[in-house]
Amino acid sequence: MPAGLKFKTVLRLSIFAAVFAGQLSTDAQSKPFPEFEEEHKSTSQILEGKTWVNAESLLEAMHAHITKLNDYSFESNNHAVKDEKIKLGSAKFYFKKEQRIRLEVHSNGINNGAVIVRKENGQVRGCGGGILKFAVMNLEPDSRMLILPTGRNVLHADFCSLIEDLRAQPKRGCQVKVTSETIAGKRFSGNAKVIEVLEPGGKIAERIFVHPVNNVPLQWDFYRDGELVSITVFENFQPNPGLQDSLFEM
Repeated sequence: MPAGLKFKTVLRLSIFAAVFAGQLSTDAQSKPFPEFEEEHKSTSQILEGKTWVNAESLLEAMHAHITKLNDYSFESNNHAVKDEKIKLGSAKFYFKKEQRIRLEVHSNGINNGAVIVRKENGQVRGCGGGILKFAVMNLEPDSRMLILPTGRNVLHADFCSLIEDLRAQPKRGCQVKVTSETIAGKRFSGNAKVIEVLEPGGKIAERIFVHPVNNVPLQWDFYRDGELVSITVFENFQPNPGLQDSLFEM
């Protein structure tokens, strides 16, 4: 293999691994994991006896709030089952109107510092972590390297896209409901309303904890075949921080 092609292949693999280490990553294994089973069980017990209502009004409020913002940023910490272990992936996400996105991967491994950027003109660029941080390459918006194991493209992992996906769930036959009162969180401070997405057969597919005042997600639990496989906590949400345009260039 020519040296240039070999280097490009290594860079692609580095970006691919970095994206998979970031937010909302899950492993396609159905084996129940004790820590996740306990997390699901304890939250379900807290929710017993709570009053549930249709989540449409809350989703509209969430969508209206986030679409009014010129820009925002947040940090995400994801716990997911992978290789028969619960692994942690962390990232910082930046969004600015015109669908500009920047995702920075934070980890203790070689992928630390990997970055994905979508520019104002729609061009997507990425660089690996470690020694590959100075090597930049173009990516197609539908590149498989941008597809998370949940099936979602990382370019559509902004809050607006996530909320729009929730709003579309009833058209897919799912029930989307929300608690009429708040509950205390285990992985975040304060209280939150809880949204649940139930598949047509009644199995839980998603559980989302939403800040009762600013209507942004605090935690997003993802299920596969009724089993909890991923927990993502969103921290340090900053609305309209005045992000520089240069942040979305590479």
